[in-house]
Amino acid sequence: MTIKINKPGKQYMDLVKQFPLLKIRNDAHLELALDVISKLFALDRKDKLTKDGEDYLSALAELVHSYEHEHYPSEKVPPVEILKYLMEVNSLKQADLAHLFSSKSNLSEILSGQRQISKGQARRLADYFKMSISAFID
Repeated sequence: MTIKINKPGKQYMDLVKQFPLLKIRNDAHLELALDVISKLFALDRKDKLTKDGEDYLSALAELVHSYEHEHYPSEKVPPVEILKYLMEVNSLKQADLAHLFSSKSNLSEILSGQRQISKGQARRLADYFKMSISAFID
């Protein structure tokens, strides 16, 4: 089953009708939820989500997090690895994220392990990727 998410101007309830915000039941449901999240991220990079779209995305991400936390408990992934992963799956280059850091060289140092992500940078990354700030803090 493929979920089609149309233009980001859709109202919150229209998104809920396409993919209801229910507790994730199994891995197949999880995959569908992750597909919807991926499509919303792609729309956000292209057209910017509305407040309704952002609220929906946040609620869906919480449902995914709850399911994964319950069914796939794991050790904390280092923040730099999360950042690298997000850059890869979103086809982002350092230049695409430079505005979140004081300079492109700071981001290079973070990605190479020479520097840690500061709290301010973590906050900006969390806002940019619409995630919890805890993902970017050791």
